[in-house]
Amino acid sequence: MADQSENPSLAEGSDAAPNSSEPDADQVWEQVATDNLTSLRAFLQEFGESEHAPEARSLIQRLDDAAWERVSASDGHAARIAAAEEYIERFPDGTRTTEANQLLASDEEDTAEASTVNHPPPGADTNQTIDPPIETADADEISETPPVDASAKEDVRPETTVATPFQDCPVCPQVIAVPVGEFLMGDVSGDGDADELPVHKVSIGGSVAIGVHEVTFDEWGACVADGACSYEPDDMGWGRGRRPVINVSASDTDSYLTWLSGKTGYRYRLPSEAEWEYAARAGNFESYVGRTEADICQYANAADASSKYRWRNQLCEDGFPDRSAPAGSFTANAFGLHDMMGNVWEWTADCWHDGYGASPTDGGAWTENCDKPDHILRGGAFSVDQTKLRVSYRYSYSDKRLPFFGFRVVRENP
Repeated sequence: MADQSENPSLAEGSDAAPNSSEPDADQVWEQVATDNLTSLRAFLQEFGESEHAPEARSLIQRLDDAAWERVSASDGHAARIAAAEEYIERFPDGTRTTEANQLLASDEEDTAEASTVNHPPPGADTNQTIDPPIETADADEISETPPVDASAKEDVRPETTVATPFQDCPVCPQVIAVPVGEFLMGDVSGDGDADELPVHKVSIGGSVAIGVHEVTFDEWGACVADGACSYEPDDMGWGRGRRPVINVSASDTDSYLTWLSGKTGYRYRLPSEAEWEYAARAGNFESYVGRTEADICQYANAADASSKYRWRNQLCEDGFPDRSAPAGSFTANAFGLHDMMGNVWEWTADCWHDGYGASPTDGGAWTENCDKPDHILRGGAFSVDQTKLRVSYRYSYSDKRLPFFGFRVVRENP
């Protein structure tokens, strides 16, 4: 909550001469309360080039540091979350805003995982009454669901020959055709969550191509340069270029996909959740990318031994602690796709459903009868632990811009 003592009026009570139509910077600076965030910001807005501006910025930074210190010094989890929310409210572009957002996002993940009924996704309203799982009446039965037998898996194992990547234009993202086939979607290993059930067969019938990696800042910048995208996302100081574009909401992707479709003559869109999981699995029925925890860092940028997160994987380091990595920095899967797991969460076209009881089996996006309007994100991010890197793990969030949200494209073939 913002400081109630802050007063946005800079010159109230000013001693400026009666003949002055507007006070100058020196006169206004004398009236500024140097511990008042609002008045300091207002002074900079009006006198940002004055000799007092550096001191004003320094004082704002002191207030920023003090606000973050209250977060760090808060006694108890609830108090710390409340302090982080207050920090973001007062300093939406502060030096610790990324950390504050990550703290809130991890709290939402923890809240979701603490639920004993139907594993609501992060961002869910925990005051809501949550309906029981669609296909089974007992949540305990779900947690003990045995893995799908090997013969059933072999019946739907797609061809995994890697196709040749291509681009429809020099500034377009590289895409690669995925083979037509069937797969078992959901928790095929029996160690997942209730919302990943029931396991069901899905056919990927139409021939589609999917982005070799997540859309990058360079690729987004081409849309901005063409005047079709007006929003320029913040890179958090990590660098742009081939790093995945971040701080984009699901709705932000619309302008980029519309521009790309118009530029190429092909329809570009977000992948459906089923298409995403098919592409991520690439014929693999393992729960995790890699065979062991130590393998994770070969395939995915996640919270590793150098990370500050308490859930970090202590067994390996991927070279990118607490930030995104340039696209393609990690080993591709059997379809030739990079960073399907880790790096940044990827938006899909589907809205949230609490399970797969009535989900489409043709690979299309499920956008009707939503349990929540939130879009589904897949794949995990640089900030998550191994449990979020299960291929069937599902995550949802409201339509917001966060530094661990990005996307990749699907291109429909004629």
